[in-house]
Amino acid sequence: WSSDVCSSDLPAAGNYNAGDELIFQVRFTNPVQVTGQPVVNLTIGKTVLPATYVGGAGTNTLSFKHVVSAGQNDSDGITVASAIALPSGATLVDAASKPVALAMKAPNTRNVLVDTVAPAVASVAGPATKTYAAGSVLAFTVKFTEKVSVLGVPTLPIAVGNTVRDRKSTRLNSSHLVISYAVFCLKKK
Repeated sequence: WSSDVCSSDLPAAGNYNAGDELIFQVRFTNPVQVTGQPVVNLTIGKTVLPATYVGGAGTNTLSFKHVVSAGQNDSDGITVASAIALPSGATLVDAASKPVALAMKAPNTRNVLVDTVAPAVASVAGPATKTYAAGSVLAFTVKFTEKVSVLGVPTLPIAVGNTVRDRKSTRLNSSHLVISYAVFCLKKK
Protein backbone atom coordinates (compact mmCIF):
# COMPACT_ATOMS: atom_id res chain seq x y z
CA TRP A 1 0.00 0.00 0.00
CA SER A 2 2.95 2.36 -0.13
CA SER A 3 2.03 5.65 -1.73
CA ASP A 4 4.02 7.26 -4.54
CA VAL A 5 3.62 10.51 -6.45
CA CYS A 6 1.71 9.71 -9.62
CA SER A 7 1.14 13.20 -11.11
CA SER A 8 1.17 16.92 -10.47
CA ASP A 9 -0.92 19.88 -11.61
CA LEU A 10 0.71 23.24 -12.25
CA PRO A 11 -0.41 26.83 -12.33
CA ALA A 12 -1.80 27.76 -15.75
CA ALA A 13 0.67 29.03 -18.32
CA GLY A 14 0.90 32.81 -18.19
CA ASN A 15 2.47 35.81 -16.50
CA TYR A 16 2.23 36.11 -12.73
CA ASN A 17 2.69 39.38 -10.86
CA ALA A 18 3.35 40.32 -7.24
CA GLY A 19 0.47 39.05 -5.08
CA ASP A 20 -0.53 36.28 -7.52
CA GLU A 21 -0.69 32.73 -6.17
CA LEU A 22 1.11 29.81 -7.78
CA ILE A 23 -0.90 26.71 -6.81
CA PHE A 24 0.53 23.20 -7.27
CA GLN A 25 -1.28 19.94 -6.64
CA VAL A 26 0.59 16.69 -6.15
CA ARG A 27 -1.34 13.42 -6.54
CA PHE A 28 -0.35 10.19 -4.83
CA THR A 29 -1.37 6.62 -5.60
CA ASN A 30 -3.03 6.37 -2.14
CA PRO A 31 -4.16 8.80 0.58
CA VAL A 32 -1.40 10.40 2.66
CA GLN A 33 -1.23 11.93 6.12
CA VAL A 34 0.69 15.15 6.72
CA THR A 35 2.43 16.61 9.74
CA GLY A 36 4.33 19.86 9.75
CA GLN A 37 4.84 21.95 6.64
CA PRO A 38 6.13 20.01 3.59
CA VAL A 39 7.21 22.17 0.65
CA VAL A 40 7.73 21.94 -3.07
CA ASN A 41 10.75 24.08 -3.88
CA LEU A 42 10.56 26.40 -6.88
CA THR A 43 13.32 28.27 -8.60
CA ILE A 44 12.16 31.71 -9.68
CA GLY A 45 14.97 33.46 -11.50
CA LYS A 46 18.01 32.23 -9.58
CA THR A 47 16.29 32.03 -6.19
CA VAL A 48 14.93 28.84 -4.60
CA LEU A 49 11.61 29.57 -2.87
CA PRO A 50 9.07 27.29 -1.18
CA ALA A 51 5.54 26.50 -2.27
CA THR A 52 4.17 25.52 1.15
CA TYR A 53 1.61 22.86 1.95
CA VAL A 54 -1.92 24.28 2.26
CA GLY A 55 -4.19 21.24 2.39
CA GLY A 56 -5.25 17.74 1.40
CA ALA A 57 -4.20 15.55 4.35
CA GLY A 58 -6.10 12.24 4.33
CA THR A 59 -6.62 12.37 0.55
CA ASN A 60 -4.44 11.42 -2.38
CA THR A 61 -4.01 15.08 -3.49
CA LEU A 62 -1.94 17.65 -1.61
CA SER A 63 -1.98 21.36 -2.46
CA PHE A 64 1.01 23.71 -2.24
CA LYS A 65 1.02 27.49 -2.68
CA HIS A 66 3.59 30.20 -3.31
CA VAL A 67 2.56 33.88 -3.31
CA VAL A 68 4.68 35.88 -5.76
CA SER A 69 6.48 38.80 -4.09
CA ALA A 70 7.90 42.00 -5.55
CA GLY A 71 11.37 41.44 -6.95
CA GLN A 72 10.72 37.84 -8.01
CA ASN A 73 11.14 37.56 -11.78
CA ASP A 74 11.61 34.71 -14.24
CA SER A 75 11.21 35.34 -17.96
CA ASP A 76 12.00 31.80 -19.15
CA GLY A 77 9.73 29.85 -16.80
CA ILE A 78 10.01 28.80 -13.19
CA THR A 79 11.54 25.44 -12.24
CA VAL A 80 9.94 22.93 -9.87
CA ALA A 81 12.06 20.56 -7.77
CA SER A 82 11.94 16.86 -8.53
CA ALA A 83 10.94 15.91 -4.97
CA ILE A 84 8.81 17.20 -2.12
CA ALA A 85 11.01 18.57 0.66
CA LEU A 86 10.38 17.81 4.35
CA PRO A 87 11.73 20.57 6.57
CA SER A 88 12.32 19.72 10.23
CA GLY A 89 9.18 18.24 11.80
CA ALA A 90 7.40 17.59 8.49
CA THR A 91 6.33 14.09 7.47
CA LEU A 92 4.26 12.43 4.75
CA VAL A 93 3.08 8.92 5.57
CA ASP A 94 0.62 6.42 4.15
CA ALA A 95 -2.28 4.72 6.01
CA ALA A 96 0.19 2.25 7.57
CA SER A 97 2.35 5.17 8.84
CA LYS A 98 5.11 4.30 6.38
CA PRO A 99 6.97 7.23 4.73
CA VAL A 100 5.75 7.94 1.22
CA ALA A 101 8.06 8.31 -1.78
CA LEU A 102 8.78 12.02 -2.28
CA ALA A 103 10.26 11.92 -5.78
CA MET A 104 8.18 13.28 -8.63
CA LYS A 105 8.71 13.95 -12.29
CA ALA A 106 9.77 17.58 -12.64
CA PRO A 107 6.98 19.19 -14.68
CA ASN A 108 7.46 21.46 -17.68
CA THR A 109 6.96 24.99 -16.36
CA ARG A 110 8.63 27.02 -19.12
CA ASN A 111 5.37 28.91 -19.72
CA VAL A 112 4.80 29.80 -16.06
CA LEU A 113 6.44 33.24 -16.05
CA VAL A 114 6.93 35.67 -13.19
CA ASP A 115 7.21 39.42 -13.88
CA THR A 116 6.90 41.80 -10.96
CA VAL A 117 8.54 44.79 -12.69
CA ALA A 118 5.86 47.35 -13.52
CA PRO A 119 5.84 48.58 -17.11
CA ALA A 120 7.07 52.13 -17.56
CA VAL A 121 6.94 54.73 -20.31
CA ALA A 122 10.03 54.22 -22.47
CA SER A 123 9.45 57.17 -24.81
CA VAL A 124 6.93 59.64 -26.15
CA ALA A 125 7.24 60.65 -29.79
CA GLY A 126 5.30 63.58 -31.18
CA PRO A 127 4.87 65.12 -34.60
CA ALA A 128 7.62 67.21 -36.21
CA THR A 129 8.16 70.69 -34.82
CA LYS A 130 6.41 73.11 -37.18
CA THR A 131 3.24 75.14 -37.51
CA TYR A 132 0.13 73.10 -38.18
CA ALA A 133 -3.03 74.41 -39.82
CA ALA A 134 -6.53 74.05 -38.39
CA GLY A 135 -7.85 70.56 -39.07
CA SER A 136 -4.41 68.93 -38.91
CA VAL A 137 -4.18 65.86 -36.72
CA LEU A 138 -1.13 65.49 -34.52
CA ALA A 139 -0.24 61.96 -33.47
CA PHE A 140 1.73 61.23 -30.31
CA THR A 141 3.03 57.70 -29.67
CA VAL A 142 3.71 56.54 -26.12
CA LYS A 143 5.95 53.44 -26.00
CA PHE A 144 6.29 51.21 -22.94
CA THR A 145 9.10 49.01 -21.66
CA GLU A 146 6.93 45.90 -22.13
CA LYS A 147 3.54 44.78 -23.37
CA VAL A 148 0.66 46.36 -21.45
CA SER A 149 -3.06 45.94 -21.03
CA VAL A 150 -5.01 49.14 -20.58
CA LEU A 151 -8.14 49.55 -18.49
CA GLY A 152 -10.21 52.64 -19.17
CA VAL A 153 -9.11 55.34 -21.59
CA PRO A 154 -5.64 56.79 -20.94
CA THR A 155 -5.03 60.46 -21.60
CA LEU A 156 -1.97 62.55 -22.39
CA PRO A 157 -1.84 66.24 -21.40
CA ILE A 158 -0.75 68.29 -24.43
CA ALA A 159 0.24 71.95 -24.07
CA VAL A 160 -0.97 74.14 -26.94
CA GLY A 161 0.20 77.68 -26.34
CA ASN A 162 -0.76 78.46 -22.75
CA THR A 163 -3.52 75.86 -22.63
CA VAL A 164 -3.11 72.22 -21.57
CA ARG A 165 -5.56 69.78 -23.06
CA ASP A 166 -5.99 66.12 -22.08
CA ARG A 167 -6.26 63.93 -25.16
CA LYS A 168 -7.63 60.40 -25.00
CA SER A 169 -5.90 57.38 -26.49
CA THR A 170 -7.22 56.45 -29.91
CA ARG A 171 -5.30 53.22 -30.57
CA LEU A 172 -3.48 50.68 -28.50
CA ASN A 173 -1.37 47.74 -29.39
CA SER A 174 0.44 45.63 -26.83
CA SER A 175 3.46 47.93 -26.48
CA HIS A 176 2.35 51.47 -27.33
CA LEU A 177 -0.50 53.98 -27.36
CA VAL A 178 -1.28 56.45 -30.12
CA ILE A 179 -2.94 59.67 -29.00
CA SER A 180 -4.27 62.08 -31.60
CA TYR A 181 -4.98 65.78 -31.27
CA ALA A 182 -6.91 67.76 -33.85
CA VAL A 183 -5.72 71.35 -34.29
CA PHE A 184 -8.45 73.98 -34.26
CA CYS A 185 -8.47 77.76 -34.39
CA LEU A 186 -8.82 79.83 -31.25
CA LYS A 187 -10.50 83.20 -31.64
CA LYS A 188 -8.79 86.18 -30.06
CA LYS A 189 -10.97 88.27 -27.78
